[in-house]
Amino acid sequence: MSNLDVVAVGELNPDLILGGLPGLPRFGREILAARCMFTLGGSTALCAAKLAALGLRVGFVGKVGDDLFGEFILRLLHERRIDASRVIRDPTVRTGVTASLACPQDRAMVTFPGAMASLRAEGVDWEYVRQARHLHLSSLFLQEGCDPAARPFSARRKSGA
Repeated sequence: MSNLDVVAVGELNPDLILGGLPGLPRFGREILAARCMFTLGGSTALCAAKLAALGLRVGFVGKVGDDLFGEFILRLLHERRIDASRVIRDPTVRTGVTASLACPQDRAMVTFPGAMASLRAEGVDWEYVRQARHLHLSSLFLQEGCDPAARPFSARRKSGA
């Protein structure tokens, strides 16, 4: 895909959302959820999906494991017409996942970072990024490998390097 409007660089993971809980669970006890959804997760991926739904041409740079969750994420990106050709499939890591527990008054989330923590600026295809008019980068706190690299991400984009 060329002439992209946006390239999103960041985390890719599924979200397991358990809703309609009467309250938060306690250790040693089981509670029942009224609703359950397994879907695309991660702030960067969700932003990319919304931009694509608005008709923008969106590409994604990220990392998933070579596992079932990674396959699920790649399928969802494809279904949303997001170019995932630069998503790295790494067999040495597992795809991250977030479990979200939704109660009437609030929510709690537990995240296993997995592959998202191992994305590095050196692994980004900067020629691909330069095709876009806009670079979207978010959730650095979940991407340990990108946190110190945030300045190089934006500096490389601006300089055309």
